[in-house]
Amino acid sequence: MARIEGDIMKDIVGVYCGLSPENLSCDGEASQSWVAKEYRRLNALLKKLCKELGRNVSESEAFDYDMKQWEVKKTGNL
Repeated sequence: MARIEGDIMKDIVGVYCGLSPENLSCDGEASQSWVAKEYRRLNALLKKLCKELGRNVSESEAFDYDMKQWEVKKTGNL
């Protein structure tokens, strides 16, 4: 069963969050080898999610989507 776009976009936002320098390096606590491995894993996951969605999603598009979803929840307006 195919997932809906919103579910895939939520996962894409999560990947981009994981790729932020602070999160990826665990605020500088992670080893360079772990960071490199996690970076590769997250990028592979992002590629898979974009393929599932049928298009590439930039970081700014993903966070714009997330902000709009937050606004909808906050205000109840589409």
